[in-house]
Amino acid sequence: MIRKWPWFAWAFRKAIAGHLRDGLDGIYASGWKQAQAVSAAGPFILAPTHVAYWDTLLMLYVEDLLGADGYALMERANYDRLPFFGWVGAIPVDRNNSRPAIRAAVTRLDRPGRMMVVFPQGRQRPSHLRPLDLQRGIELIARQSQAVVQPLALAYAFHESPRPTVYLDFPPAMEVGRDARGFLSRLEEELVAGLERIDRWVDEGSGAFDTLVARSTMVRPGLGMRILGWAARWGSRGST
Repeated sequence: MIRKWPWFAWAFRKAIAGHLRDGLDGIYASGWKQAQAVSAAGPFILAPTHVAYWDTLLMLYVEDLLGADGYALMERANYDRLPFFGWVGAIPVDRNNSRPAIRAAVTRLDRPGRMMVVFPQGRQRPSHLRPLDLQRGIELIARQSQAVVQPLALAYAFHESPRPTVYLDFPPAMEVGRDARGFLSRLEEELVAGLERIDRWVDEGSGAFDTLVARSTMVRPGLGMRILGWAARWGSRGST
């Protein structure tokens, strides 16, 4: 496996930060300070819901937010297509034989601040679908490493911009316990509760979300929007 290259990871995060800034319309979070304490206390597994293209890139932002040294499991097909992700901590997973990736993940969870990102759904799914269809791999890693699991409910919403706003809800961290089936049920409950808190915040403004990156009050129009604006003005003149 390709080793993480700190200098490349630093440069890559800088580039991704600009990409997020240009492509998103703000980032809001709840429970992130408690998650920072989890990172400082020991190694942990981050368990985000998996919704869209942006999720993987956002994990680099979350890594910096929590002050963590992050690694992540990545499907083999995507890893082979984008191998440079190995230089920022990606570990390829072969669905037909996940044991090497699980061993590699457990090995890296060896010190405070080490974060292993595992999307427990294993694939992108709309955030409103229930059940979440969590897979057992995260339980195996948590049990073998004895690391705590930090759930992360992740969702997007559109407001007065063509770009999505990101909402991050960090429920309380969890220990795996003895019952694998019970653990996945508890993890699902925490993730669903986080998604529901995001929905209430977006719909009603009720809750406690902090502004990490403020939503823009004005989106700079691209060429297509300028053409539409010109056509609307031309049409209004023609109708008078």
